[in-house]
Amino acid sequence: MNLASPDFYAALPLPDIPYTIVAGTAGPRGHWSPFAQEANDGIVAVSETRIKDDDALVLFPVTHTFIMNNAAVSAAIHQALASPTQS
Repeated sequence: MNLASPDFYAALPLPDIPYTIVAGTAGPRGHWSPFAQEANDGIVAVSETRIKDDDALVLFPVTHTFIMNNAAVSAAIHQALASPTQS
């Protein structure tokens, strides 16, 4: 129920700790895609991953289902954890 509620997300507090946003871009694009030409992972549009407008996203050509198994994604997460002052 909350996934489709903009009010729910608007009420969430902004994180006050460093964070890294990883997003996939290998989802379908085109006339028949619900994302049209927008980059997505097949489930989530890249634009939906931002918490703040100036967030720097780390993008990978992977789909939602397999993002956690991707070696490059894993390496980026390890790097982010090793440098927690970045957001």
